Amino acid sequence: LVMAILAVYFQMKELRESSWVEATREDKIDLVANFIVFGVSILGVVFRHMDHSGMDFGDATDQIELSTLVMWLFSSVLYVTTDVLRYKESQGIHV
Repeated sequence: LVMAILAVYFQMKELRESSWVEATREDKIDLVANFIVFGVSILGVVFRHMDHSGMDFGDATDQIELSTLVMWLFSSVLYVTTDVLRYKESQGIHV
């Protein structure tokens, strides 16, 4: 959770120093992925507390666990897409 908070904080600080208009498409995609990881981290904390509380929450814990897995997958796809776009740009291939 702390890593996600720091990543979002420093990226927002970097974008604030420039401007949103000047930010590249890759930076914007990366920011969205970092916010998703931040949300996943919060859901992970909630899930662990629910799981260890000893109370019966029914299917809620299973749904939270499934949603975090889907969000991890989506954020990973966004990170890879960003890396591919940056690599292509560094090679002179403009997409």
